[in-house]
Formats: sequence, C-alpha cells, structure tokens
Amino acid sequence: MKSLNKVFRKIKSIDYVGLFKTFLNDVFIFPMRLLSHPIKGFDELKNEKKGKMYVAIFYLFLMIVTQALLATNGGFLLGRPNDPNYNILLGALYVIVPVVLISVGNWSITALLSGKGKIKEIFMVTCYALAPYVLLMLPLIIISHFLTLEELSFYHALAALAVGLLIYLVFFGYMVIHEYGLLKNVITILLTFVALAVIIFIGILLLTLYQTVAGFIKAVYEEFIMRIS
Repeated sequence: MKSLNKVFRKIKSIDYVGLFKTFLNDVFIFPMRLLSHPIKGFDELKNEKKGKMYVAIFYLFLMIVTQALLATNGGFLLGRPNDPNYNILLGALYVIVPVVLISVGNWSITALLSGKGKIKEIFMVTCYALAPYVLLMLPLIIISHFLTLEELSFYHALAALAVGLLIYLVFFGYMVIHEYGLLKNVITILLTFVALAVIIFIGILLLTLYQTVAGFIKAVYEEFIMRIS
C-alpha cells in the first residue's frame, strides 16, 4: 500500500504543463524554426543536442501515415486510384528503406571526405526535414476532397512547396552537420546518389544470388526426395 502511495505521489508531482511545453517545443516549434534559421538551427541540433531521436521517429511515422493516406484517401480530382488493398507494411518499407539508404549513403561518402556528421545525426536531419512536408500534406489531403477543378492548381502548388522545403532542409542540414561549404556539400550530395545506386545494385545482386542458390538447393532436395521414394 505504501509503494502504491509513493507511485501516486510521484504521478501527482509530475509537471504535466512543463512536459507539454517541452513536447510542443521539440516536435513543432524547433522543427519549424529550422525553416527560418536552418544554419543556426541545425548547429543547435548537432552541438547543443536540441535534436531528439523520438522527434525524428515521430516524423518518420507521420511520413508513413501521409503516404498511406495519399494512396487510400486522396481526393478524386488528384487522379490517383484509392487502393483498398493498400499494404501498410509495404508502404512503411517504401518510406523507411529510402530514409535509411540515404543516411547510409551520405555517411559512406562524407566519411571519406572529412565529414563531421555521425550516421545518427544524418538520420535525424533526414527525418527532421520531413516535418514541413507532412505538416503541409496532411491537411492538404483533407482539403483535396473539397477542391474544384479550378482550385486544383492550389493543391499542386502547395504540394510542390512541401517537396521544396524538404529538399531545402536536407541540403542545409547536411551542410551544417558535416561542416561543409556550399560547393563541397553539392558534390557530396551528388556522390550520395552514386552511393545509393551502388548500394541498390549490390542489394539486387545479393537478392538474385540468394534466389539462385535457394532455387538450386530446392531442386537438389526435390530430386533427392524423388530418388529415395
């Protein structure tokens, strides 16, 4: 009974208002501040530890939700068939795998070019960059159900803005955490795409090799079973 009373006292002593303010600052205010002050903001994310992994995961999750809603609940004028058989797990992989591959690809290049960013920081920057995209696209998905054909350009303009802000944050985020100049940052981003192509090629090669070996083992096993029976 005494232990329960201690638990209740601890629960009552929690500053819920302070926790809410911290959550609001971490999840909304700081990511939006990156838009107006990207260099200072990403420097604070890296050196003052203002970036939080739970916020990065939160926006990665929201990106999965956004893509799922675009595939299943977009307005009919968008010209996208709303797929009733949408696989949320596959959709999650289509979001998580590119983010992870971009993080690994950028780290592999910058590690060779004296980049100061750790792979954890690269992943966080990539996920933080998703913030303006999901915060714009989620309400746009709802609005898309009420748009007329003449108003559709409004949707496409805001969607293009969302993508532009994502690229803008990734660009400055990588530049700050690696402590690069403008030209070197452009070069490393281009080389990141080369690294991605190499990683994807190796992945496909390994998958093909696995399927070939698995098929051979299966054929040998079936032949063995047929002979002994």
